[in-house]
Parts: sequence; C-alpha cells; structure tokens
Amino acid sequence: KIGKKTAFIVVMLLLAFLMQSIVTLKTTSLTFDDPAIMTIGYYFWQYKDTSLHIFHPTLSFLMGGFPLLFADVKMPYSYKECEDKGIYRCADDMMFRTGNDPEKLGYYSRSLFILASMLLALLVFFFAKELYGAKAGIIALALYSFSPAILAYNTIVFTDMVVALFIFSTIYFLWKLIIK
Repeated sequence: KIGKKTAFIVVMLLLAFLMQSIVTLKTTSLTFDDPAIMTIGYYFWQYKDTSLHIFHPTLSFLMGGFPLLFADVKMPYSYKECEDKGIYRCADDMMFRTGNDPEKLGYYSRSLFILASMLLALLVFFFAKELYGAKAGIIALALYSFSPAILAYNTIVFTDMVVALFIFSTIYFLWKLIIK
C-alpha cells in the first residue's frame, strides 16, 4: 500500500517520463535498425513465419511490427522477395520508397516500447519501495525517469528495453517469491 502523497508523486514522475519520451520520440529520427525490425515484425504478423533474419528473441520484433498491422502499410516485396533481397534493403524500400510515412510508422512502432519502459519504471519503484521504503522508491523512480540512457533507448525499436524489462521483472518477482 502507498499513501496518497506517494501515489501523487509517482503519477507525476510517470507523467514527466511520458512527456519526455514523447518529446524524444518526436525529435529523433529512425535509427539504422528501426525499419528492419519493424519490417521483420510486420512480416511475422502477416505470414506467421519467424525465419526472416533473426538475431534476437522475437518479442521485440513482434512489438515493432504489431502497430503496423493497423496502419496502411505498402509493402514493396513479398515475403520470399524480402528474403532474397535482404531485410535491410527490403525495409529501406518499405519505409522510404513506397509512399509510406516513415515518421508515422515510427511513432506507431515506438509507442509500445515507451509503454514497456513505463512498466519497467513502475517495477523499479515497487522494488525500491519494498526494499527500502517509499522515499527510496520515489528516488529510484526519479532517477529512472530522468536518466538520459533510459530516455534515449525507450523510443528505439530494438531489444534493449524489452530485455531490460524482462531481466528486471525476473529478478524482482524471483526476489518476491524467495523473500516473501
């Protein structure tokens, strides 16, 4: 249980984090890997096939491609053609040469990664609160919310935030299982 004052501070910190993330999202361009991960994820959802150029676990790819299912995405190549041409060429053509709006598609895909980083922020707060009290939870959340590294990576369509979320949540819930 947390008090009203603590809950208010947590909500304000999360809103500050969300606002900073939105500003970062709107002021940064796509990275080299963003279009490829988005394209791979889109093809995963379309063809239910995970064999297209996998370097990492598929959840990040699925998160990057899921919002594209609800956008009007023009795909220049079939799945097989994309395999033959290479994913980076296919992704580059899909994002920049077929009339798609890369900024809009980037916003859609990156939004799920912002949500994942907000979930991680809550877990950071709860873990610190349970270890050392509400003040420590607020300090941990504040440090997380204003961390340049977190703010830089939470709007990139890549595995970093998703892996951080799962590693941290595994440690947190394992700790809860063992200690409590």
